[in-house]
Amino acid sequence: MEILVVVGTLSGIGGIETCVRTLAEEAEAGGDRVRVLALCPSVLDARWHQGLDYTELANGSRSLKWQMLGGLPAVVRACKTHLPDVVIVIYGSSILLVRLGLFLARLKRPVMAWLHFSTAHKQRTDFLRYAHGHICISSQIAAATKKIVGIAADSVHLVYNGARIEKASLWLARPAGRCGCCMSAVSWSEGRSAPTICCAHSRKSKAIGGWT
Repeated sequence: MEILVVVGTLSGIGGIETCVRTLAEEAEAGGDRVRVLALCPSVLDARWHQGLDYTELANGSRSLKWQMLGGLPAVVRACKTHLPDVVIVIYGSSILLVRLGLFLARLKRPVMAWLHFSTAHKQRTDFLRYAHGHICISSQIAAATKKIVGIAADSVHLVYNGARIEKASLWLARPAGRCGCCMSAVSWSEGRSAPTICCAHSRKSKAIGGWT
Protein backbone atom coordinates (compact mmCIF):
# COMPACT_ATOMS: atom_id res chain seq x y z
CA MET A 1 0.00 0.00 0.00
CA GLU A 2 1.22 3.48 -0.91
CA ILE A 3 0.57 6.15 1.75
CA LEU A 4 1.21 9.81 1.02
CA VAL A 5 1.58 12.00 4.11
CA VAL A 6 1.23 15.75 3.54
CA VAL A 7 2.59 17.91 6.34
CA GLY A 8 2.56 21.66 6.79
CA THR A 9 4.76 23.76 9.03
CA LEU A 10 6.74 21.61 11.48
CA SER A 11 9.50 22.55 13.90
CA GLY A 12 11.44 19.34 13.32
CA ILE A 13 11.63 18.55 17.03
CA GLY A 14 8.01 17.79 17.93
CA GLY A 15 5.79 14.78 18.44
CA ILE A 16 4.24 14.90 14.97
CA GLU A 17 7.66 14.32 13.42
CA THR A 18 8.17 11.28 15.64
CA CYS A 19 4.78 9.87 14.68
CA VAL A 20 5.39 10.34 10.96
CA ARG A 21 8.81 8.68 11.20
CA THR A 22 7.40 5.76 13.19
CA LEU A 23 4.59 5.32 10.67
CA ALA A 24 7.05 5.33 7.76
CA GLU A 25 9.60 2.98 9.32
CA GLU A 26 7.14 0.36 10.49
CA ALA A 27 5.05 0.56 7.31
CA GLU A 28 8.18 -0.22 5.31
CA ALA A 29 8.93 -3.14 7.62
CA GLY A 30 5.45 -4.47 6.82
CA GLY A 31 5.88 -4.18 3.06
CA ASP A 32 4.09 -0.86 2.64
CA ARG A 33 5.41 2.51 1.57
CA VAL A 34 5.07 5.96 3.12
CA ARG A 35 6.07 9.05 1.20
CA VAL A 36 6.19 12.40 2.98
CA LEU A 37 5.50 15.72 1.25
CA ALA A 38 6.32 18.82 3.31
CA LEU A 39 4.78 22.07 2.14
CA CYS A 40 7.68 24.04 3.64
CA PRO A 41 11.07 23.30 5.23
CA SER A 42 11.24 22.42 8.93
CA VAL A 43 11.58 25.50 11.12
CA LEU A 44 14.24 24.38 13.62
CA ASP A 45 15.71 20.98 12.76
CA ALA A 46 15.53 19.20 9.41
CA ARG A 47 17.29 16.07 10.57
CA TRP A 48 14.07 14.35 11.66
CA HIS A 49 13.30 13.16 8.13
CA GLN A 50 16.72 11.72 7.31
CA GLY A 51 16.30 8.30 5.74
CA LEU A 52 12.63 8.82 4.91
CA ASP A 53 11.15 9.07 1.41
CA TYR A 54 10.78 12.81 1.88
CA THR A 55 10.17 15.75 -0.45
CA GLU A 56 9.70 19.37 0.52
CA LEU A 57 8.96 22.70 -1.13
CA ALA A 58 12.33 24.39 -0.66
CA ASN A 59 10.81 27.87 -0.77
CA GLY A 60 7.45 26.94 0.69
CA SER A 61 5.74 29.45 2.95
CA ARG A 62 5.23 28.75 6.65
CA SER A 63 1.79 30.30 6.35
CA LEU A 64 -0.91 27.64 6.06
CA LYS A 65 -2.93 29.96 3.83
CA TRP A 66 -0.10 30.48 1.34
CA GLN A 67 0.62 26.76 1.38
CA MET A 68 -2.83 26.24 -0.12
CA LEU A 69 -1.63 28.01 -3.28
CA GLY A 70 2.05 27.17 -3.49
CA GLY A 71 1.59 23.54 -2.49
CA LEU A 72 -0.99 22.55 -5.10
CA PRO A 73 1.44 21.76 -7.97
CA ALA A 74 3.57 19.68 -5.58
CA VAL A 75 0.55 17.69 -4.36
CA VAL A 76 -0.60 17.01 -7.92
CA ARG A 77 2.92 15.95 -8.91
CA ALA A 78 3.25 13.65 -5.89
CA CYS A 79 -0.10 12.00 -6.66
CA LYS A 80 0.78 11.45 -10.31
CA THR A 81 4.35 10.24 -9.75
CA HIS A 82 3.55 7.58 -7.16
CA LEU A 83 -0.17 6.80 -7.12
CA PRO A 84 -1.18 6.75 -3.43
CA ASP A 85 -3.80 4.40 -2.04
CA VAL A 86 -4.58 6.90 0.71
CA VAL A 87 -3.45 10.41 1.63
CA ILE A 88 -2.94 11.52 5.23
CA VAL A 89 -2.92 15.20 6.17
CA ILE A 90 -1.78 16.63 9.49
CA TYR A 91 -3.38 20.07 9.26
CA GLY A 92 -7.09 20.52 8.58
CA SER A 93 -6.33 23.42 6.25
CA SER A 94 -4.53 20.97 3.93
CA ILE A 95 -7.62 18.81 3.35
CA LEU A 96 -9.07 20.94 0.56
CA LEU A 97 -5.61 21.31 -0.97
CA VAL A 98 -5.22 17.53 -1.14
CA ARG A 99 -8.79 16.99 -2.36
CA LEU A 100 -8.17 19.44 -5.22
CA GLY A 101 -4.79 17.89 -5.96
CA LEU A 102 -6.33 14.42 -6.22
CA PHE A 103 -9.07 15.79 -8.50
CA LEU A 104 -6.52 17.39 -10.82
CA ALA A 105 -4.52 14.16 -10.79
CA ARG A 106 -7.74 12.31 -11.72
CA LEU A 107 -7.55 10.07 -8.68
CA LYS A 108 -10.31 9.07 -6.29
CA ARG A 109 -8.58 8.26 -3.03
CA PRO A 110 -9.56 8.61 0.63
CA VAL A 111 -8.14 11.59 2.52
CA MET A 112 -7.45 10.97 6.20
CA ALA A 113 -6.99 13.75 8.76
CA TRP A 114 -4.52 12.75 11.49
CA LEU A 115 -5.53 15.08 14.31
CA HIS A 116 -2.79 16.06 16.76
CA PHE A 117 -4.35 19.30 17.96
CA SER A 118 -7.18 20.45 20.17
CA THR A 119 -10.42 21.15 18.31
CA ALA A 120 -11.05 24.22 20.47
CA HIS A 121 -9.74 26.48 17.71
CA LYS A 122 -12.30 26.81 14.94
CA GLN A 123 -9.69 27.36 12.24
CA ARG A 124 -8.53 23.79 12.89
CA THR A 125 -11.99 22.29 12.43
CA ASP A 126 -13.55 24.24 9.54
CA PHE A 127 -12.44 21.76 6.86
CA LEU A 128 -12.48 18.49 8.79
CA ARG A 129 -15.85 17.52 7.34
CA TYR A 130 -14.20 17.26 3.92
CA ALA A 131 -11.93 14.39 5.05
CA HIS A 132 -13.11 10.81 4.55
CA GLY A 133 -11.71 9.65 7.89
CA HIS A 134 -10.26 11.11 11.07
CA ILE A 135 -7.47 9.58 13.17
CA CYS A 136 -7.49 11.17 16.64
CA ILE A 137 -4.67 10.84 19.18
CA SER A 138 -6.84 11.31 22.28
CA SER A 139 -10.35 10.46 23.43
CA GLN A 140 -11.04 14.17 23.96
CA ILE A 141 -10.16 15.03 20.34
CA ALA A 142 -12.19 12.05 19.09
CA ALA A 143 -15.25 13.06 21.12
CA ALA A 144 -15.02 16.68 19.97
CA THR A 145 -14.56 15.64 16.34
CA LYS A 146 -17.68 13.49 16.41
CA LYS A 147 -19.68 16.56 17.45
CA ILE A 148 -18.62 18.59 14.41
CA VAL A 149 -21.46 19.04 11.94
CA GLY A 150 -20.94 16.98 8.80
CA ILE A 151 -18.67 14.33 10.34
CA ALA A 152 -19.98 10.79 10.68
CA ALA A 153 -19.15 9.13 13.98
CA ASP A 154 -17.94 5.96 12.25
CA SER A 155 -15.30 7.96 10.36
CA VAL A 156 -13.58 8.94 13.62
CA HIS A 157 -10.89 6.56 14.92
CA LEU A 158 -9.04 6.78 18.22
CA VAL A 159 -5.35 5.89 17.89
CA TYR A 160 -3.07 6.92 20.72
CA ASN A 161 0.40 8.04 19.74
CA GLY A 162 3.76 6.53 20.13
CA ALA A 163 3.81 2.82 20.94
CA ARG A 164 6.32 0.72 19.03
CA ILE A 165 5.60 -2.99 19.07
CA GLU A 166 9.09 -3.97 20.18
CA LYS A 167 8.87 -1.53 23.12
CA ALA A 168 5.26 -2.12 24.10
CA SER A 169 4.58 -3.84 27.41
CA LEU A 170 1.31 -5.25 26.08
CA TRP A 171 1.62 -8.01 23.48
CA LEU A 172 -0.81 -7.58 20.59
CA ALA A 173 -1.79 -10.38 18.23
CA ARG A 174 -1.58 -9.60 14.52
CA PRO A 175 -5.15 -9.36 13.24
CA ALA A 176 -6.06 -12.09 10.77
CA GLY A 177 -6.45 -10.99 7.17
CA ARG A 178 -4.76 -7.64 7.69
CA CYS A 179 -3.20 -6.01 4.63
CA GLY A 180 0.39 -6.50 5.73
CA CYS A 181 0.35 -3.07 7.41
CA CYS A 182 2.33 -2.81 10.59
CA MET A 183 0.93 -1.63 13.89
CA SER A 184 2.79 1.51 14.87
CA ALA A 185 0.82 4.07 16.84
CA VAL A 186 -1.36 1.62 18.74
CA SER A 187 -4.75 2.35 20.22
CA TRP A 188 -5.31 0.30 23.36
CA SER A 189 -9.00 1.18 23.23
CA GLU A 190 -9.68 0.13 19.64
CA GLY A 191 -6.72 -2.20 19.11
CA ARG A 192 -6.12 -0.59 15.73
CA SER A 193 -3.28 1.34 14.16
CA ALA A 194 -3.10 4.27 11.78
CA PRO A 195 -1.91 2.04 8.89
CA THR A 196 -4.65 -0.50 9.60
CA ILE A 197 -7.30 2.21 9.42
CA CYS A 198 -5.78 3.52 6.18
CA CYS A 199 -5.99 -0.01 4.77
CA ALA A 200 -9.67 -0.20 5.62
CA HIS A 201 -10.46 3.13 3.97
CA SER A 202 -8.41 2.20 0.93
CA ARG A 203 -10.30 -1.09 0.55
CA LYS A 204 -13.60 0.76 0.90
CA SER A 205 -12.51 3.25 -1.73
CA LYS A 206 -11.75 0.47 -4.21
CA ALA A 207 -15.00 -1.31 -3.39
CA ILE A 208 -17.14 1.75 -4.15
CA GLY A 209 -15.10 2.80 -7.17
CA GLY A 210 -13.25 5.67 -5.49
CA TRP A 211 -14.14 8.52 -3.18
CA THR A 212 -15.86 11.67 -4.35
